[in-house]
Amino acid sequence: MQKFPNTLTFAAMRSWIPNVLTLFNLLCGVIGIYLVFNDQLALAAAMIYLGAFFAFFDGLIARAIGAQSAVGKELDSLSDLVTFGVLPGFIVFAFLKISLGHYFTSHDDMSLNVLAICSLAFLIPLSASLRLARFNVDEDQTTYFKGLPTPAAAIFVSSLPLMYELQFSPMNYRAKITGEVFDVTAKTLYWDAFDISIYQAFQTPLVLVLFTVLLVTLMNAPVRLIAFKFKGLSWGNNEERYVLIIAIVCTLILAFIHNIFWVKFIPFLEWFSLIVILAEYLLISLIYRKKMH
Repeated sequence: MQKFPNTLTFAAMRSWIPNVLTLFNLLCGVIGIYLVFNDQLALAAAMIYLGAFFAFFDGLIARAIGAQSAVGKELDSLSDLVTFGVLPGFIVFAFLKISLGHYFTSHDDMSLNVLAICSLAFLIPLSASLRLARFNVDEDQTTYFKGLPTPAAAIFVSSLPLMYELQFSPMNYRAKITGEVFDVTAKTLYWDAFDISIYQAFQTPLVLVLFTVLLVTLMNAPVRLIAFKFKGLSWGNNEERYVLIIAIVCTLILAFIHNIFWVKFIPFLEWFSLIVILAEYLLISLIYRKKMH
């Protein structure tokens, strides 16, 4: 009986290493969707980060060991659609239900208007699928992104449950509290005007809809955005990337510095800083748009 050479066996096994990591990314998305349906929104958001970890290393390892393939490319897009498209869509769906005061209302008892507004969240997976399909056939996006990458959009969506679960942890954000009860609670928790405005803003349907529309538009907008694809380590070849990294690090330090010591006049950003970073990413990309080619 003819035996196959060990080299072929090794090559076949090697080609599956990045694909297994991609499947772990997909698994994170599936688990995250399950967690949304079981009222674990913060853990669902954590699945986005874990999925992004696997998504980063599957491509990195595939290039390092020369195991890139057409199957891997398609599998990567399908996994990204679930973890960074469908899962964020369900998270925003849940927050729209909260903003409308129907988080604990069963599907059968919700009006058609409420379902229609909440269903706007599914523009995210639709837009993500279109963005991923375009990315697969666009050969220009080698040193920059054209439109907001789906993992980045998903991370910004993840800021919603993380912000409410960790930053506003004493408050049950799933049940809308207004009026005097809210004022007394906010005062008890020593919230300032910034805390109150942020808490209330992202429990407002219009703000959430605008947030969704912004992400959907950015994902398929014909704008060049910085990609972390370094050209060596020199400052000259990577100036825009280093500037963005410095801005992100400074923002995170300022956002969480109150957990170490109090600094007057610095807002208590914490997890809201993820949304601030989105604005910085867009602004710095706009400044360096002519350099990206």
